[in-house]
Amino acid sequence: MAMATKEMSVAAERARAALGIGKILGRLAGNVFSQLRIKRSYAKQIKALQEERDAKLAPKVEAQEKLTHELLAYLHQHQGAFVKGLKSVTYAVGQVGFRKMKASVELADGYTKQQMIDKLKRRRRSWLRETFEINKQKILQDYQDGKFKHVEGISIREGDEFFVSLAPRGKDKPEVITVPLSFK
Repeated sequence: MAMATKEMSVAAERARAALGIGKILGRLAGNVFSQLRIKRSYAKQIKALQEERDAKLAPKVEAQEKLTHELLAYLHQHQGAFVKGLKSVTYAVGQVGFRKMKASVELADGYTKQQMIDKLKRRRRSWLRETFEINKQKILQDYQDGKFKHVEGISIREGDEFFVSLAPRGKDKPEVITVPLSFK
């Protein structure tokens, strides 16, 4: 009789715990879905505002490009006479001038990166560099296959993570929200 009472007590405690978790989970779900509704409603407004902004900016950006090209053409036409030994001239609204650009390496039109690498392997190997990085996928594969051998400085971390997954009801394609909560 005492054993049956103890089992009933344990079952009742589990039921109370499950009910308590269910109540908190219900409030959490309501909160998360409320946040989603707010985000979705503002997303439409934000998109409309961005489209309106972009439509207003388009002619200004186009005019800026034309003026920039016009300024560059004018400066190139008058490069010798305009600056006369100065590197730049300062105006109230800005500065114009010419300066030497830093040297940079670019691929000529018609060449791909791989074509150039293949060419340099044959002719100028010193212009190539080999890069090494840790292949974490291979390490995890060896770990899962049982081939992992410990190397100082590398550790495999795994364990349990508490999570809550919420899926709104009444949708054709429910959006599942998973919230990982790590305990430390």
